[in-house]
Amino acid sequence: MWEAHFTNIIGVTSGSKKKPVEIRIETSDTKTFFRIKTKPLHKSQKCLCEPNEAEGRRGMFSINVIPNDEMYSLFLSYQTGMRVISPSDIADEMKKRIEMMMQNYKM
Repeated sequence: MWEAHFTNIIGVTSGSKKKPVEIRIETSDTKTFFRIKTKPLHKSQKCLCEPNEAEGRRGMFSINVIPNDEMYSLFLSYQTGMRVISPSDIADEMKKRIEMMMQNYKM
């Protein structure tokens, strides 16, 4: 019974009756790419593109989850190593959270 509750989320907080969305993530360096590849963000994770520094190509993954606070916290834990490229509302929420964090350090 509980297993079904956790299928489409990262962590334990469910977004009421929301449906999973495909989230595409780009890594900014090979270290982060291999970290995510070897320790997946979620069981739905798929590798869309391997990085190739010689060609200037970045790595890319997708996951299908219901967005929640644990997901945003996990993404933020990668700091400058990754960014959400789609959907735009998830990328915008990441920007909003980063801006709010910056406000905490303005004097």
